[in-house]
Amino acid sequence: MEYEQATDETKQMYKRLENMNGQVVNIYKLLGNHPKALQGLMGMSLATYRSGELEPQMAELVYLYTSALNQCHY
Repeated sequence: MEYEQATDETKQMYKRLENMNGQVVNIYKLLGNHPKALQGLMGMSLATYRSGELEPQMAELVYLYTSALNQCHY
């Protein structure tokens, strides 16, 4: 679901995601037509990836390194 087609509720969540990540990545757009599911994924992502245990730059390095180890190119 692209921003232009989204409901007001979904647009608000997209704006929040843009503020956090600089963009709305495809996994969130996939759930853009189901605001409650999108909200659930956002909550899980915040708890998991943005817990504050690691600086955002370090967390990104961990994601990239783990992807490389697993030969995950996405």
